[in-house]
Amino acid sequence: MVLRPRGMLLGAVLLLIVACGGAASTSDPAGSAQAALAAVNGKPVTAMADYTCAAQRANLLNGFGASGLAALQQAGVSLSDLLAALTLGVSNVTTKEVTRSDTTATVHVTADMTVSFDQPKMRAILIQVLTAQGQVVDNAMLDQAMALMNQQVSKPQHLDRDVQMTNEGGKWLICSSALSGG
Repeated sequence: MVLRPRGMLLGAVLLLIVACGGAASTSDPAGSAQAALAAVNGKPVTAMADYTCAAQRANLLNGFGASGLAALQQAGVSLSDLLAALTLGVSNVTTKEVTRSDTTATVHVTADMTVSFDQPKMRAILIQVLTAQGQVVDNAMLDQAMALMNQQVSKPQHLDRDVQMTNEGGKWLICSSALSGG
């Protein structure tokens, strides 16, 4: 059964969560980051694209890794369907401007993040992946896989890092390229 390790899935989602910079204020990158995190709380992961700079928008999914993306594509799973099945929970957000120029800024962000998933949507995705692998899928297997996935993604993750922001069209957007801080 192909279930992405907890770190890989949460790493991808963390990349998405820090890829939200916000459109709240052109004069305050930290406030924009805070407002964006509040705006995506309880929303599907796909909402993150609205808060990502143009240079990084296409890279949002890199956290899944090439092999993870290839496995999904081979199974006929739409990545947008997978992301639409995942919902972010964000709490205890703090932001602090570290550096700033007219067009770029660094904001330190801390937050607690959880991920949940839409049970029926994820169940359908699992059926598609397992069937594509030639496995016989029954309810017991699906129940076990769903419980494992829920256990892996529902644990709160603490985010504590600097994110790079850029001002595009009067909006401060996150433009970090990787989880390691770039």
